[in-house]
Amino acid sequence: MKSETDNIAKPDSVKSKEQDLGKPDLNDSFPINDQLRLKLHFDQTLLGIIEWAKDFKVIRWNPAAEKIFGYSEEEAYGKKGIDLLVPDNAKEIIEKVWLQLLNRKGGTRSTNLNVTKDGKQILCDWYNTPLIDDNGEVIGVSSLVNDITKQDKTRKIQSALYKISESVNTINDINELYEKIHHIIAGLMKAENFFIALYDESTDLISFPYFVDECDERPEPGKLGRGLTDYILRYEQDMLIDAKKDLELRANGETDLIGQPAEIWLGVSLKIKNKTIGVIVLQDYHDKTTYGEEEKQVLIYVSEQIAMAISKKKDEDELKRYSEELQELNKSKDKFFSIIAHDLRSPFYGLMGLTDILKSEYEELPPDETKAYLDELYSSTSNLYTLIENLLEWSRIQSGKMNYQPERFDFKELMEEVISVLHQTARLKSISIENCINDCLMIFGDRAMIRSVMQNLISNSIKFTRKGGSVTISCSKINDEKIEVKVKDTGIGMSEEKISKIFRIDENTSSPGTNKEKGTGLGLLLCKEIVEKHESTINVISEIRKGSCFSFALRLSSPTD
Repeated sequence: MKSETDNIAKPDSVKSKEQDLGKPDLNDSFPINDQLRLKLHFDQTLLGIIEWAKDFKVIRWNPAAEKIFGYSEEEAYGKKGIDLLVPDNAKEIIEKVWLQLLNRKGGTRSTNLNVTKDGKQILCDWYNTPLIDDNGEVIGVSSLVNDITKQDKTRKIQSALYKISESVNTINDINELYEKIHHIIAGLMKAENFFIALYDESTDLISFPYFVDECDERPEPGKLGRGLTDYILRYEQDMLIDAKKDLELRANGETDLIGQPAEIWLGVSLKIKNKTIGVIVLQDYHDKTTYGEEEKQVLIYVSEQIAMAISKKKDEDELKRYSEELQELNKSKDKFFSIIAHDLRSPFYGLMGLTDILKSEYEELPPDETKAYLDELYSSTSNLYTLIENLLEWSRIQSGKMNYQPERFDFKELMEEVISVLHQTARLKSISIENCINDCLMIFGDRAMIRSVMQNLISNSIKFTRKGGSVTISCSKINDEKIEVKVKDTGIGMSEEKISKIFRIDENTSSPGTNKEKGTGLGLLLCKEIVEKHESTINVISEIRKGSCFSFALRLSSPTD
């Protein structure tokens, strides 16, 4: 019984050895000639074989080439390869490669984008050999071609998955991660119009943390609506929607037109353990062929990795935020106990000393000395009362137990109340307080909180202003909705370095006043917290030996008015 190899012709050196061994010459029984053998190879090989004349026209075209490019041999024959298979943007390069082949100076191996009969672009490996006649002249070129589009796409997808996974570990900011995902997807398909929508089931809100689009602006977060993105979230379907399908969905009352309609819209769910957390969307406003089933499947394939990356990064950010909040709480706790242990205890020593002197030496003390001791006693108890009041108010804010209750109230009237409380403290240092607030100026805010801010700022100015100085309270209009409130003094001022620390809880910036008044720095921290609750920022301008000015904005009316 003959094997398949019995019919294969062998070189003379092999035949002579077999004859020496007493074996028959197998070439004598080979049933086909070389020409037929080459024809079978030409027709049956899986690689495309194309032969070209010197002018780049097709002269031979095998069935594999037909399968790759879609043209039959009759359709391809006599056509120039530059017109038949080469995209417009690559023609100049391919013409140079062709000249290299004809001059036998290269071009034998290349990987190119080519165009099929139906206009689809594919990636091909080319192996080119110049055909040389007996005179050593190039008379044409023979090419082997292999369609590697699928292998290349698989490689790109695997690379994309790796890059997405790697990005989670190398990128700290989640917005940078979104941008990186966009860049990775753009390596797989056209992605000029790309956005990520995330859905929060607990609030029923959809947000758009990343949105790049040539026509539409980023939508504001909101409840699930009737756009195409909302449709994907509602029905958890991955969809490819062309203009016709878009009109059909709207006609059936399933969606509404949101933004500019696209020629083709591709939306794929982002899922974690079968739970939809969002949608990734690409769209093209000009070409309906940009996305098809193949692009949809690619996006579905990478969407799970994208969902996991986003979810992991969001969890990391949440953990980081909780850690920072915990650190702030610890700082607050440390500050609280520091005040309890030291700043709250120290004033009592002074009070006990003063009261002991008055108690034991009252009858012997002259009136003017008694008055001086009483003034000092008043100042100490006032400072202690302010400290306790601030401490209680600050602790309520830190624990979230202070309710923000805004209302419209007369600002001038409030300032007169605050000044009357601080009048005695200012009088002891011969400091004048000028109230330049206009009569009947109505502002919108939490009256008790604003009172606390103004009392602390004015008290702070008195503390750091020398005898005979002044403190001025004024305001100016920013616009029809807001005013700027200023508390300006002629005090000792502060350096830029100190200004950068006075509102930080982890910095101990307290220093004695011009009359050695003690403090904790808690009052300014309290002011910062309250002003921020009023959606503003407290600002400081100061010059050493000339004074300081604290300012912040307040609303004239409710933002809903």
